Amino acid sequence: MRKTRSGHRRSPAILLSLLTAVMIQGQVRGHITSKSGRPVLGATVITPLLFQATTDGTGDYVLEAHARTGWKPKLVIFYAPGFRPRVQLLSERTSVADAVLDAALESEWRIKACSASQKRDHRIGSGMRLAVPTGAEATTLNDDDYTVESIIFRSDGKSYVLEAWTGSSCCSGRPNDDKDVIAAAGNMRTWAFIDPNLAPAQHFGGLDMRGKKEDGTYWRWLGPLRGSQVQYKGATEAVSRVFDTIIDSMCFEVR
Repeated sequence: MRKTRSGHRRSPAILLSLLTAVMIQGQVRGHITSKSGRPVLGATVITPLLFQATTDGTGDYVLEAHARTGWKPKLVIFYAPGFRPRVQLLSERTSVADAVLDAALESEWRIKACSASQKRDHRIGSGMRLAVPTGAEATTLNDDDYTVESIIFRSDGKSYVLEAWTGSSCCSGRPNDDKDVIAAAGNMRTWAFIDPNLAPAQHFGGLDMRGKKEDGTYWRWLGPLRGSQVQYKGATEAVSRVFDTIIDSMCFEVR
């Protein structure tokens, strides 16, 4: 057994209890249901710093972060196919975050499989393609465990960048600052890739959000896309419209 500073020995049971307390400080858990009260299976819960969880068959989830003692997010985002995303603030004392999700709007985004003509567009990430406008430049940066593919658009003598990040350590799970996410809560939607020619297990989806920062510039974040995310930030209103057109052209290759 381990001695304390006063010379008393600390039992293994006490050590385990203390370790558990430290781990619980780095946990957020909760229960997600629909408005009808039914548990939502497979809902995604994301926070800053790469942490993500998925609800089980009873609608329960646990977010754990062992690397940072006392870690506590300021907000969490809940989303699931067929439901509207929800942003929920957390106080420092909160370790439980339950949510009731509203049904998705009819306008929720459904991304399609690439047509023959779209297969000539710029390929990014794992099977995604974007229509790059004339005059924009596409570049690629490869690192050991991630790739950044950029579309550079120049306007009024300045360069603006739309980035696609792919790889095991590429993606933050959500964009920008917490206050930006809160401000953009009304502009969030889920997206899904559902191809009738594929089995349901091959369908997938994620979160799409956009907003305006305090300095007047615009940003957008779309992910996760098969281990990737697409984003821009610091764009003028005119450039954001160009980037939105590029993102909205997205399609997926069917293999």
